[in-house]
Amino acid sequence: MPPTKTPLRKTLTLLFVFLVIEAAPRIGSLLADHFQSRLRFLDPDQVFSWGIIHHFAQLVIVLLIMIAWPGKPLREWGFRAGDSQRGLRWVGWFTLIWIGIYTILTLVNIVQNNPIAAYYDVTDPRNLLGELAFRGLLVGISEETVFRAFPIMLLISSWSAEVELFQIRSFRVKISQAGILAVLFFVYAHIGFNYYPFEITFFNPVQLFTAAGLGILYAVIFEDTRSIYYPAVIHSISDVVPVLSLAVISLVNS
Repeated sequence: MPPTKTPLRKTLTLLFVFLVIEAAPRIGSLLADHFQSRLRFLDPDQVFSWGIIHHFAQLVIVLLIMIAWPGKPLREWGFRAGDSQRGLRWVGWFTLIWIGIYTILTLVNIVQNNPIAAYYDVTDPRNLLGELAFRGLLVGISEETVFRAFPIMLLISSWSAEVELFQIRSFRVKISQAGILAVLFFVYAHIGFNYYPFEITFFNPVQLFTAAGLGILYAVIFEDTRSIYYPAVIHSISDVVPVLSLAVISLVNS
């Protein structure tokens, strides 16, 4: 018999998910602040080492919770191939569209000679390759585990009603209430603030809008394929392509 969707159960589940999603990245940040200096041999300019520690730590924390969860092996959290045909189709279409968008943006910035500079020395291969490796290999699987697989699969039993976003012919794009909540958590994670005294330290409307749009896409793909791998790959591509675009613009217009 499925668990009863009582208001109390729904609230407690939502609260637990929020606490984990709030705590894991913050612990990752504390560990990154403490240990980043020890990776200077790998990252002398400290371009990507903080991010590696932060994302790895939050991934491990949430993975341990998943592994320890009774009666729910990792494959049931989304660590499986799922619907590979639909997943690969999502990856293919997203890659083509995303590369197309950033190719146009890159060319426009080069032609207009816009003074856009990377936040690190792109002429140093260590910096560029390290940043690409970090974003291509770790960011996607870390953030999709923390902000998609974990919240959606835990909330889905209580917040399972579906919302249809749009329909193209026979292809329906829909998302569950759990997926929408995961999107809200993902957007929330892109706002920086301190608890006491309360202070907002970072707020970028464009970044929040992008996080919301991509968050919806990642959640839709996760629920459509029942696999974390495809949104993780797409998430990595969404991070790597802008890094390459910024590097090209910086080099050409320098």
